[in-house]
Amino acid sequence: MSQDPASLVLFGRSDTLRSLHLSAASLTLLVGDSGIGKTELLANAQATAVSTLSPPPVEVFSRDGAIVEALSDSLARALAQVVADSSQGVQLKRVQAFVLELVRRAGPFMLQVAKSAVIQQLSRHLGESAVKLGAELANVLMNGEDGSIGSRLGDLRNAGVLMELSSLATDILGLSQDSTLSIALDRLEILPETDIRLLADLTRMLSDGVVLKAALLDTTQRGADALQLLRTLGGPEVAVVSVLPLEESTVREILESEGLDQAAAPDVCRLTGGYPLHVGDLVRHLATGGHINGATTNASFGQLIQPRWHALTSESRQVARQLCVAERPLPLKLLLSTLDMPESA
Repeated sequence: MSQDPASLVLFGRSDTLRSLHLSAASLTLLVGDSGIGKTELLANAQATAVSTLSPPPVEVFSRDGAIVEALSDSLARALAQVVADSSQGVQLKRVQAFVLELVRRAGPFMLQVAKSAVIQQLSRHLGESAVKLGAELANVLMNGEDGSIGSRLGDLRNAGVLMELSSLATDILGLSQDSTLSIALDRLEILPETDIRLLADLTRMLSDGVVLKAALLDTTQRGADALQLLRTLGGPEVAVVSVLPLEESTVREILESEGLDQAAAPDVCRLTGGYPLHVGDLVRHLATGGHINGATTNASFGQLIQPRWHALTSESRQVARQLCVAERPLPLKLLLSTLDMPESA
């Protein structure tokens, strides 16, 4: 029986997951190429963390202020999780009181954050139990004054907002029975530079017990620049965990788990580069009776790389086509010859 595609990503990843779980850095970056399995690994790390309040990863957007929106969403999910994990009505009342006090204290800022994020997430987790809370919050928000924190914070790019979110994270952790709050973000590479800088600033504001974990595509120029900026500004507060292609021994395990011939592992590695996204597609192709040389490219991945391919110059595309049919690993002389470079290079 063919396995869930996401489960294939976890083969051979125990060391990577262990590194994520054990990292004590304020921000731990999970870096690697597209299709290498970062998103699934980050989600699994959150789901399997012990003694940790760890809501599912939130995907960021590419607009200014997106980092604050994503952090707010994640904290709302964490707050909802505190309630959902409790079977006691007392805990719900504590959270109600907590959120109402938060809104009274924050005014317009929480109008943007609490009403749109916290209530939405609480409703998703609690259903009817959140109706009363929502009504009370709406009343407080409608009658709240426009002063205090809201007028001081300005827009979502103001560094003061980060201080409020850091304080909110600490408070939410205090409501839970856990020792750590892990906030997970996905696709950091698409954030504007201003948001990357805000994220680096946030790493120095977080209190003990609150950590950030994030996935970042580092094989594009934009992603590489974001990684370098975070490491430069964050310094020792930023740790990096690299996600590498699957080894042949891991591919053999996958083939065995599907009842397929392990002797196909070298060919699977050669055709997929060890990328779980492509390994999963090829294994499913083989499991349904397909021939190893007749597999098709992952459709979603094809859509992803198509605009990048068309953005290349005609000369670059010609060189890429030549490299695609070369043996692997690429022979050095052939590579230099294809690129029209001297061997001394």
